[in-house]
Amino acid sequence: MKTTPRTYGQGDRVRLHGPYGGITGRVVEVIRRDTPPFAGYLVDFGDGDPIEIAAHEAREPFRPMLREWRRWSAKDLGGDFVAWLTDAELEQLRAEYLEEHPDRRSGPLARFVPHRIPGYEPLHLVVVAKQTERYEATKSNGSCLRTRERHFWWVRCLCGLHVVKESASEARALREEHEKLVGRQAAQS
Repeated sequence: MKTTPRTYGQGDRVRLHGPYGGITGRVVEVIRRDTPPFAGYLVDFGDGDPIEIAAHEAREPFRPMLREWRRWSAKDLGGDFVAWLTDAELEQLRAEYLEEHPDRRSGPLARFVPHRIPGYEPLHLVVVAKQTERYEATKSNGSCLRTRERHFWWVRCLCGLHVVKESASEARALREEHEKLVGRQAAQS
């Protein structure tokens, strides 16, 4: 039994198969030529210059968020998983789901598309991460070379907070302030 490869349309995501496999891009144009015979796609990989690839080199893209959501949904925890996602990540999950199930965009099956369930609103998880930047500095008279380290603290939250602080105490203070603000907003509602 011979299987025909899946065809892609304009706007679909595809993964390049071959020596540079794993690169994912969007189809800009479907190409079909008679002389010389060619069937393929013009794909933009995000660098601005679309590349022409043959149809047999295009593969299904990876859908890591969809795979993770399905694993949580198998344990009836899909709503919990969606609550951990930011709005951008939820949109990516919805896009991955609709790529695989285009018939569920509307109609009675649209309720299966990943969405936020009432009571499972986005969580506020504030994370403080330390980053160290190392660079070499030469003394003014050139006598020795020193390795200097500069530390940064990133404060991130699932609600979209993304701030860089110069000291750990400033980062902790910002985290506590954000958690108090979120607690006050939750108490008022």
